[in-house]
Amino acid sequence: MNILLASAFINNDYTFSKYYHKLPTLGIGYIAAVLEKKGYKNLSIIDRTLHISEAEQLVKDILDKNPDVLGFYSVSENYKFILQIFQKIKEKRPEIITVIGGPHVYGLPEASVRPDCIDFGIYGEGEIAFLELLKSGFNPAQFPLIRGLIYKKDGEVKVNPLAIIHNLDEIPFPARHLYPPMDRYMPSIISYKRLPATGMLTSRGCNSRCTFCHSGKGEFGLRFHSPEYVIEEIKHLQKDFGIREFFIFDDTFVANKQRAMKICEEIIRNNLDISWSCNAKVTYLTEDLLKLMRRSGCWLLQVGVESGNQKILNIMKKGITLEQVRKACESAYKLGFHIKTYFIIGNAGETVETMDDTIKFMCSLPVHYSSINLMTPLPGTELWDTVEKYGAFDKEKIEEINYLSDKPTFIPHGLNEEIMLKKFREAYIKFYLNPKTIFRNLKVLKNFEDLKRFAKASVLLSRLMVSKMLTARG
Repeated sequence: MNILLASAFINNDYTFSKYYHKLPTLGIGYIAAVLEKKGYKNLSIIDRTLHISEAEQLVKDILDKNPDVLGFYSVSENYKFILQIFQKIKEKRPEIITVIGGPHVYGLPEASVRPDCIDFGIYGEGEIAFLELLKSGFNPAQFPLIRGLIYKKDGEVKVNPLAIIHNLDEIPFPARHLYPPMDRYMPSIISYKRLPATGMLTSRGCNSRCTFCHSGKGEFGLRFHSPEYVIEEIKHLQKDFGIREFFIFDDTFVANKQRAMKICEEIIRNNLDISWSCNAKVTYLTEDLLKLMRRSGCWLLQVGVESGNQKILNIMKKGITLEQVRKACESAYKLGFHIKTYFIIGNAGETVETMDDTIKFMCSLPVHYSSINLMTPLPGTELWDTVEKYGAFDKEKIEEINYLSDKPTFIPHGLNEEIMLKKFREAYIKFYLNPKTIFRNLKVLKNFEDLKRFAKASVLLSRLMVSKMLTARG
């Protein structure tokens, strides 16, 4: 049996998408690793970013691998593209079994699997569910017993209970040897110091309840790999792939302080020459933890703030205060971290005044970078379920559900697209042309490589800001 696992992100015409860099999609790698461990040998992976016009080439590449089973990872923005691929595959090779999983399927399990070109879906985490589906020999009598499986019976879509991996250490490292060569991937220019670089996961889920996030409903819980597992994976990536820089993709790496400190201590004890970055919730960033993270090679903290107005943060159920944000950023900055904040324009309950609060607060923080996006409700989140309460949003246009979008898909009550785009542009200009922001970034330049990256990032930022201005005026 030939099994092909695929991920295809759409490089569309949004300004951010044109310059968005990509790292390996780990979910399909974990599934492949589990299958290999259980004796499945004829496995392959397609993992790429492509333009929507390249659909025919992707179909050809898939058929060239002669799969019996084709599994695709889906986020909302690429779901219709994947449907197009599946339809073309079924036209040419109807016997190929098609399976779809990922965040979009979690958000809309029945609707996602309803099209005729999709045979099965995975509801939740796919490693064991995909394995059990293969082991069943596609015997319909076994389908109700497979946790996380979405299947069809008598014309109806059946959704089994959510699949969750409780003991993460039982899952082998992603089958990275099946991915394209590492030099085909490239991180964002401001997010690395050394190459080769790649991403890794040390936990799954989140204990926060943010209304705009898939983890917000709490169905997955928060589960961790042990420090020993994490250190072994770092060593594996160093030895077998020469990796020197790591991006920890966890929703918040620091949620379990003792575990995070143990990982840092083991990095130091094993003399692992790495640099790394992570996402961090400000409520967990104590000074002793930050100091240990710096000693172990962490240089960049990515902090989700989302709004500079406390009322909006409370509506989002963010679980943080503006004072906590300021204190954490100031502590990290004093210890020498580079800091990237994330903010959202057009949140539920937003007004012109609250957007102004966000811009003012963002510019007041001692940080180096800020990623500013338009609010995009995602299927499977609390905001998706309650969006009509807060504003206008077309749930049918799922291809526009993209946090890199240039234009708002969600318009809060009392606002319009013109106002939101104006504030979107204003946020970028006021933050990045702030003399303090410019000085902070010049201050951290240490060598010629830093200078080259800064120059490239400056050119890119200039293009983005010009594009934002044109978009807003248009």
